[in-house]
Amino acid sequence: MLDYVKLWVVVTIILRDVLITVLRSYAMFRSKPVSTIYLARVKTFFQMGSVYVVFAFLLIEEFAKEKGTTFAFIEYLKNVQFIDKLMVIVVLLTVYTGIKYFFHNKAHLTSFLKACYHLIVPSKSKS
Repeated sequence: MLDYVKLWVVVTIILRDVLITVLRSYAMFRSKPVSTIYLARVKTFFQMGSVYVVFAFLLIEEFAKEKGTTFAFIEYLKNVQFIDKLMVIVVLLTVYTGIKYFFHNKAHLTSFLKACYHLIVPSKSKS
C-alpha cells in the first residue's frame, strides 16, 4: 500500500513459504524426516531484517513529517533504492533456498506429487 515493497516480492515470498509448509506438513503426516539447509536460516534472517528496515523507514519518515523536516541519510537511501535492492537479495535467497529445499527433499516432493495426481486422477480398477 505504501509502495515500499513491491507486490511481486511479497507474493514470491509467500508462495515459497506456503509450498515449503505444505511439503513439510505432508512429510510430517507421513512421519518422515525433512531435510533442511543452513542457507534457509540466512534467508529467514534477511526476511525478518528487511521487515525491520521497512518499519524503521516508515517510523523515521513519519517522525520527519511531524517535525517538518527530512533526513539526508533516509533521502539518500531512497534515491539509491536501498529497499528495492534489499528486496532483490531477499527474493533471490527465497527462490534459491526454495529450489534447494525441494531438491534436497525430492523424495518427499515426488511422493507428494504422486499423491496429488492420484487424488485428481483416480486409478482405474480392473474388474
